[in-house]
Amino acid sequence: MTTIDFAVDDTHVTLYNSIAGKETITVNGKTVSEKHSFFGTRHEFTFEDDTYEVITAMQCWQTIGVKVQLRKNGKLIEEKTEGQSMLALLVGTLILVLLLQFLVG
Repeated sequence: MTTIDFAVDDTHVTLYNSIAGKETITVNGKTVSEKHSFFGTRHEFTFEDDTYEVITAMQCWQTIGVKVQLRKNGKLIEEKTEGQSMLALLVGTLILVLLLQFLVG
């Protein structure tokens, strides 16, 4: 599960993204939106008279993971990307293949 936190003044917005595609958005620990998506989606909610959007998108170039934007009243507040670099995944895969060949014979 991926967890991405944003802090806007005294408001804490958190995205929980499971490998099964469930996305949950909490504000100060309270769930405000839940959706299922493998490729990304848009969550919109109101908190203390402000409209927030959390926009998620699957990223597959240079990094495999999720890109997340937080908007408040239509203005981009912050953007984060969480995931693994392609190079790290390739090196890990190569090491695994070599290890399996060594063990199998």
